[in-house]
Amino acid sequence: MKYQCTKAMLDNLGEKSGDLLPRTGDEDSFFAWHVNYCIWNRHKVVMAMNNLTHYCVFLYRLKPKDMARIEALLQEAIKRAFLMEGVSEKMIRRYFEMAGDVGYSQSANRSMTSKMNALVRDAQFNARFLDEKTIFQSALSLRCSRMYRDRQDRLKICQVFQMAMQDICGLEGNLQAVVPSLQVSVTLELEHENVFRRLIVPSCISFFQFHTILQEIFEWQNCHLHEFSLGNNDKITMDDFDDEIGLYGDGIQIREESHVLLKDVFPEKKSCTYLYDFGDSWQHEIIFEREITGSTLHATLLEMIGQAPPEDSGGPYGYEQNLACLKDREDPAYEETLQWVTWRTGYRYFYQYKKDKLPVDLYIW
Repeated sequence: MKYQCTKAMLDNLGEKSGDLLPRTGDEDSFFAWHVNYCIWNRHKVVMAMNNLTHYCVFLYRLKPKDMARIEALLQEAIKRAFLMEGVSEKMIRRYFEMAGDVGYSQSANRSMTSKMNALVRDAQFNARFLDEKTIFQSALSLRCSRMYRDRQDRLKICQVFQMAMQDICGLEGNLQAVVPSLQVSVTLELEHENVFRRLIVPSCISFFQFHTILQEIFEWQNCHLHEFSLGNNDKITMDDFDDEIGLYGDGIQIREESHVLLKDVFPEKKSCTYLYDFGDSWQHEIIFEREITGSTLHATLLEMIGQAPPEDSGGPYGYEQNLACLKDREDPAYEETLQWVTWRTGYRYFYQYKKDKLPVDLYIW
């Protein structure tokens, strides 16, 4: 494993860096990383960017003594991030075996340093994904890997990472190996309408990623607050929800959605609820159905019944009132309601274009 360090990183490594390796020749290596040392919010941070894929890992709130064990910390950060991407521990061990012994060099060139600095800015923009309770920032790695590596070929970092794992580690297209997927059903709770989805999702994704999938398949617009409830005293909330924590009473366990994986909850829990829009209160019942091995790293929509209500319909009761009005052309509010519903549904396309093309693969997180 080759770590190509900025001057700031080499200065903090001190004598640990030893004799430096040649700085060139590994610009496109999957087993070489560019490493930078910087300060965020007055905390010491080490960031490593893979040369080939531009995948990043982060160590946050480091202490001076941590620099003495930086190799072990970087390896653990890489391992944790790869696990969240769905790579099995067996394949991660193989990656480190192929990478070989650790060596250090200066950064390769200004181009690589510039790319790393750009990713630092992306990471700072997504600082809400930081977990203050640990130095290993896997959720931030996951978020930054959904950025585009090269805007010309429109490939995201995570896509390049998956191809690199397949090509170099010989995974034959199955990155997960022993990481299972989950089949779940999701029902929007309405009194007279049936709005239902059945899908397969990787167990390694976070509840934040699961939220983005639910937004897509129900055609919500992600413009309201949301939460997951695992019971009366167990909530999974938005990451930047600190100001609203007072809404919950004492004795409520609250966890941030970017730091809780589906496999942390299912299959131990058999169900949970997803609440979207605290005003309209759209309740979704999520039922765990079965565990599946040998799946891929994307979600798959298997079944889709009924179209979800438009945003800001006034909740289930308001939606039922709108439907009743649209069935009666003599209703004084018919024209106004028709215009409003047409305006609110003009952006929607998923149900209309996907309902006859199931199953549908979802690459949206």
